[in-house]
Amino acid sequence: MNFSTPKHIRRSRRFDLNASASGKNRTLLSTTKDVNNSFSFSFPATPLSTSLKPRQTSSKYKLEPRVSGFPPKVQDFVSGCFLEDPSYLSACIKPEGFTYFAYRERLLIYSINKNNITDKIYEISFPKNSFSVRTSTDLVSILDDGDGAISCFLATPGGEMRYYKDIRRPEEFVDTNMVIPNTVFVNLIGFEDGFYVIASQNGMLYQLQANEREIIYKQLGGGRGMLRGIGRRMSSLLFGAATSTEGAEPLIQMVLGEESSHDLHTFYLLAGRQLQKWCVGGSSQMLYNCDVTAWFKEASARQIWNNAADNLPSLNVCLLDMNYSTDAVVILAACCNEDVSDDVYLLLGSIHTHGNDAPQSFLNVYHCDQKLTIEGAINRNTIRKRLSAPDSQSSAYLIDSKTLLCVPNGKYGRVECETIEFVSEDLIGFGIFDQHTILVDKNRGFVTIKEASQSNNMMKPDLNNSSFYKKDESLPPNMPSVRHLKELSQRSNKIDKLKAAFYFFVSGNRTEAIKLLKDLRQPEEALDGVIKSLAESFIDAAPLSDPRWAEALNQQVEEQQEGRVILVNQLQDKLKVLESFISFLNNSGITETLTTLNTENGPILTIILLQELGEKLMSAFHFASVQQHSSYRAIMEHAIAICVEGRKEALNIPNLRHVDIFYREVSRLDWIFTVLVDIIESKLEVDEVPKMEILTTASSIAGIMEGALQEAIQYRKNKSSLYRYNQISNDEISYFSWLDLEKEQSVIHALERMINLLCRSVLARVETGTESMMIIPKISSLTDILLYAYKSHLNRIPNTSSDSYKMFQRRFAEKRYNILKLFPHGCEQCAIIAEKYGDYRILIEICEKNDDKCRLERYIQQYSNKNFIEFVFKWYSEQEKVGKLLSIPSLAHHPDLQAFLQSEKNKHLGWLQEIKTNSFIKAHKTLHELADAEIDSLPKKKTLLSLSKLAALADFEVCSKRNVEESIERINKNLELILNQETLPSCLIENLGMDRNNMRCLSAEDMIKFCISDLNETACEVDFKKALDLLQYVDPNYVNRDEKIEVLKTSIWARVIKADNWTSFKPDDIINRIRETVFFKTIELSIGQGADPFFLLTKKENLLNSEDLQTMSSDTSFQYALTVAYEYIQTLCEGSINAMQVN
Repeated sequence: MNFSTPKHIRRSRRFDLNASASGKNRTLLSTTKDVNNSFSFSFPATPLSTSLKPRQTSSKYKLEPRVSGFPPKVQDFVSGCFLEDPSYLSACIKPEGFTYFAYRERLLIYSINKNNITDKIYEISFPKNSFSVRTSTDLVSILDDGDGAISCFLATPGGEMRYYKDIRRPEEFVDTNMVIPNTVFVNLIGFEDGFYVIASQNGMLYQLQANEREIIYKQLGGGRGMLRGIGRRMSSLLFGAATSTEGAEPLIQMVLGEESSHDLHTFYLLAGRQLQKWCVGGSSQMLYNCDVTAWFKEASARQIWNNAADNLPSLNVCLLDMNYSTDAVVILAACCNEDVSDDVYLLLGSIHTHGNDAPQSFLNVYHCDQKLTIEGAINRNTIRKRLSAPDSQSSAYLIDSKTLLCVPNGKYGRVECETIEFVSEDLIGFGIFDQHTILVDKNRGFVTIKEASQSNNMMKPDLNNSSFYKKDESLPPNMPSVRHLKELSQRSNKIDKLKAAFYFFVSGNRTEAIKLLKDLRQPEEALDGVIKSLAESFIDAAPLSDPRWAEALNQQVEEQQEGRVILVNQLQDKLKVLESFISFLNNSGITETLTTLNTENGPILTIILLQELGEKLMSAFHFASVQQHSSYRAIMEHAIAICVEGRKEALNIPNLRHVDIFYREVSRLDWIFTVLVDIIESKLEVDEVPKMEILTTASSIAGIMEGALQEAIQYRKNKSSLYRYNQISNDEISYFSWLDLEKEQSVIHALERMINLLCRSVLARVETGTESMMIIPKISSLTDILLYAYKSHLNRIPNTSSDSYKMFQRRFAEKRYNILKLFPHGCEQCAIIAEKYGDYRILIEICEKNDDKCRLERYIQQYSNKNFIEFVFKWYSEQEKVGKLLSIPSLAHHPDLQAFLQSEKNKHLGWLQEIKTNSFIKAHKTLHELADAEIDSLPKKKTLLSLSKLAALADFEVCSKRNVEESIERINKNLELILNQETLPSCLIENLGMDRNNMRCLSAEDMIKFCISDLNETACEVDFKKALDLLQYVDPNYVNRDEKIEVLKTSIWARVIKADNWTSFKPDDIINRIRETVFFKTIELSIGQGADPFFLLTKKENLLNSEDLQTMSSDTSFQYALTVAYEYIQTLCEGSINAMQVN
């Protein structure tokens, strides 16, 4: 396709970056087709000298050399490439400061960020390229691990890949081929932990993971495969034919996204008509996909042709490039309405990147006032511009082979741009570092593009620095006339005086500004209250440029006063005035004198109050922006009407609407959040409202709230240097901001209500996955904002050991848990937020509910230095599931687990880890101690003793040692005692109220007493013999054990005597009567079992003196019978002994 170089037809300005030796101007760059359809730089072979001086010095944009040329090695490399074939040379700068110079198979790496690495220059090589197209810096990714090692992943368009674990050792690398038919790779990005994503020209994506041994990949959104490098300088087999990713579109750009959790990383893809957000890592997926081409079409139709896109059938839009900044993605597009003219307009749109739910519209969208003339259709071949947007809040730069188009930041509509035409031939590439666009020039090295205001602000002026008092090129809107300024300065009111000083200050009238400021400081009184009142008057001021307001307030607008009547523009004006006022405070030295102000919510730093005004303006701007969209208009108008009517102000102002009144007083903005929640709550209370209406309304309101609060939060982060937030000493004060103040109708209260409504009421109506995706991402985003607010306040409490800090920390943990547990089961967003804010309890519960041990192990590694493992032990202990810890491989040998299990509370499980680690003797001792301590469960005691014995026997090397043998012997005696209890009479167990299968543990003494007690209703000689046998198991630790045994023995025999009526025995038949007694039967049973009856028998005197036989011992008949019984037993025993001797 034939096409001409784009022509800029307004305010074109030339810069003589490189003048040739002969003085003849040449073309800077020739445009060559690169594999990723973006323009690339190629050069003639003859190098030219450089003079980097602009012909015009009044430009708003300045080109400033960062350093004086390249280091010698880099300069030699670049010069050599120019001499050989400059068309193969390319360079780029990454945000981390790494600069790549690629030439054929060589890659030179240098860092302009001295915080990254030393100033050493490293050279490594690409793998051999199978394609004829040149290597590209777009296929290079470097990661600095912070410990000095710098890894590098290289790829060629043809799919050859190389990974260097550390570029300081260039001889060590892994090669892999991923050659896929009809596929050209054009872009590579890298994340922490060795994750990479590579994209092809036709939109196919592959996730790669590399280490010093192998490279593994899988296709995202399509088929999967795997390649493994198996050693240094080793290539794998070629990857077989693979089908294209279903639905893949031509790739335009791929950029890294915001920081995410430890194992999940995000990136953005611009392909075809779509913007996509992806996450890779633990679970790789596309988070959303939105048609930004349609958004550009609608925006261009309204801004340029004042019509709807549907009414312009010949309106064509082409996406050109994309950048990512700290808070947004910025997209470059071109449009042309062929029915009107051949003019091509360039548009920039920024989109917030927070949350995982798809954005509904641009944050800002505006178009350049300069038009292009293009021959042929508009596409990336005919418009070869690349975007460099260091920050979504500052200027962007559009670079092609001929020109640098400088585009100031805008919100909506047309912006005035400035063109710098290149006439040199030595530009190699460009990139973004330190929030600036930096050009890489052959002779001058690194050249920074700066706005004139940026250069001026590099030095901090004071009241006596006359160089500061230059007239501001962009004065705040609604500047009063000179006459009115003089009137203000002569008033006694301090607010009027300060206002006059401010306007004199920004208009360059140094004398009057200093005079007024000195007057204000004369009494040495604090100006905090005056400053707050003036700042609030700026953001709450009625737009007198609007004749309706002028009429309503009965004020006349001065002729030279300029202003805007569109609400969005009015809010922009207010923000500009406020920020100019803050700059005035900073540069006049007033900021350093500010302290605190007392408010109804307690003391707060004055500068923070001023910052909050800017945050509220940003939220108001969001409300005004979304109100322009039909899907939000009705909700916003309803909410605004409620707010205005609730203020109880006079509403009889002619021609003014609710929205006009609402956006006038921005400082009272926060109540609308409560009103928005009230709207959805009232809908939920009406049964007749259709389900989809509730879901749509809830999703819309949540999206409105999220966007407004994100605007405020981002403003706080981005403007910390303006408000000098990081320089504020807050060692003595803890305050609540408007975002985290807990009270009725506060923002945080509205957030909590909204999240509860979404989780408890709205989700209950969800029936499909599509409906769920309308709500769950909103819950996730709002929860993130809520917890951010709580965490911000916690971080502002100065003394972390104070009671107030600890109390709020507990409150934060409680709020965090109660909110997160509302999330539906299996919701991945819940885990992501819990990881972000460190809710270990939620993370463990997620792992437990899903029985996901792998995830739990990952968390143990991820939070190894953050006391996570102690929390795991505590949680499982509270849930009485400590044993489950042993099933987690990474914990089985963990020293912390060992210490935890050895504590008194968890000792009952410590033996399990000792068995797992083959510490059998330790397990034997632990189990034996547990068994000795067990008194509640006989089966458990028996099991513990058996396991203890088994553990001792398992260690063959030590089981024969004497101390172990003695321990086993004690175990055996305990097991015998347990057997005796298990064989107690059933009636006795029943009378004791015990279950035979789950008895409490009884001592030998207890069992003896129970066996001979009345509870043993069927007691006989067998039971008495058991009682006698149990005497050997009496606790050996008794001090007078022998005496104890003798007492027990006497009690047993006394109970045996009482089993019969000994006083009724007649002398002539006494032997037969004795033989019939239980006493004799017990002796006979003992002899039969091989026992010595005299060892078992107590002395006769003991029985006669026994309290149990007190009523019988004085009876002579009993004394006679007992004496006969002892003699008879002795005779029997002697006879038995003689018989044994004869035999």
